[in-house]
Amino acid sequence: MRLASPPLVAAPAWSGRTLGMLAAITLVAAVLRLWGVRDWSFDGAEATTFRALQLPLGGEAGFYAAPESRAPLLHLLLRALVDHGVLPSLGEGSLRLPFVFFGLLTVPVLGLVLRRWCGLGVALAAALLLAIHPLHVQASQTAATPVVVPLLLLLAAAAFHGERPRWLAGLALVLLAGFADPLGYAAVVTAWRRPGRRAVGRIVPWLALGLLLLGGALPAWRWPLVALAGFGLPFAPWPVQLVLLAPAVLAPFAPAEAALGALPGGIAAAVLAAVDLVRRWRGSLPVAPTATGRATAVATAGLAPALVAVTLAVDTFLLLGLHQGARPPWRDAARVVLRSYDGSHSLWVGAMAEHEVLRCYLRPRHWCEPGSDPHPHVQVHSLPGGDEALAAVQDLLAMAAERQRLPLLVLRADERAALPEAVRTLLTQRFVVQQMLAAPTAQGDRSLLVLRGLDTPP
Repeated sequence: MRLASPPLVAAPAWSGRTLGMLAAITLVAAVLRLWGVRDWSFDGAEATTFRALQLPLGGEAGFYAAPESRAPLLHLLLRALVDHGVLPSLGEGSLRLPFVFFGLLTVPVLGLVLRRWCGLGVALAAALLLAIHPLHVQASQTAATPVVVPLLLLLAAAAFHGERPRWLAGLALVLLAGFADPLGYAAVVTAWRRPGRRAVGRIVPWLALGLLLLGGALPAWRWPLVALAGFGLPFAPWPVQLVLLAPAVLAPFAPAEAALGALPGGIAAAVLAAVDLVRRWRGSLPVAPTATGRATAVATAGLAPALVAVTLAVDTFLLLGLHQGARPPWRDAARVVLRSYDGSHSLWVGAMAEHEVLRCYLRPRHWCEPGSDPHPHVQVHSLPGGDEALAAVQDLLAMAAERQRLPLLVLRADERAALPEAVRTLLTQRFVVQQMLAAPTAQGDRSLLVLRGLDTPP
């Protein structure tokens, strides 16, 4: 009994022309992923990566005692690249380059894998959509492990469902994915052999879509793509269904990572829906349609996929332009804070949800030697939200006054707006806005306010 699916379509072999098209799509993907990669500030996920690379390997406060050691592969790889001088520093652009490579590699791999499952045209169209999708572009520009999950999912599915199943290679890829990211172990789902009952095969893609929807992962795909993918689910080959299902199983626990991992499967389903739409429109034409009639039919059928492509292109354009990589300008805020340091008194800086990002910039060697303080002139404190914020700000002011420190706060505009009225009144009375750094994003206003305490120590 064969354990792999037979060839799903009569896919033509790659030619020089089609390989050139795939290379051009990969070039577009490279330009988008490298655009501004050095300009954006770190985000919360990258602050975790930065901290993991600064920790000593051993000890009670070392790397192997940290949560990141449960999937240590990429962190250890980054350490080796830095130690051997391949990556010159832990700066934004340098640290993101390996992840840009993994994200970029996913684009041609998707084309190569889908050719056998879905045909050459579908493979090229899917690779193009992945190349311009803002979710994948942003993940490729983020020094965090989830970007490797789509790549290893595709490779594992290709190993398990090739003309000759390569079980050892597939299992090795599953282990590799798990050691790279906690979500990666879900790749074992791609080893599922096609069930004998057709009803099970029909339920699987809808189950995957339902899990992604209930987990809140689908908005990251963009809704035009979600709608088109929904129409394409009945046409998805079994390996594509598994690529959708594997990360969807964990969607309720990790929606952002699941959305990224299932994205190649969703794109493949959407392109299959577009192909079927074009086929249906062509079938509705008269027996001998005119050239104008054929062109009109194809153009009409192409409205839905064109809407998807335009939506993705516009969102990526905004991501890499106005939205500054969808990250608040923490690096610029840190520079504003450091300009307040004149050597006569230390700085006490408070921040809320993303205080670890600010710590990366203000205290870059904070984690290198547990128990010592390599940056005694600046301290970064975490501030809670809600009703607890009032007492936290009051304590910060009291400690700063007692120890002759200069108090500063760095708050996002949405964080400040969500604070209780009493806290905002206290901020108005005891702080002055030293600088505002604009940061509009698709998720709302993430501008940063640098607030300086009025009671400056003598």
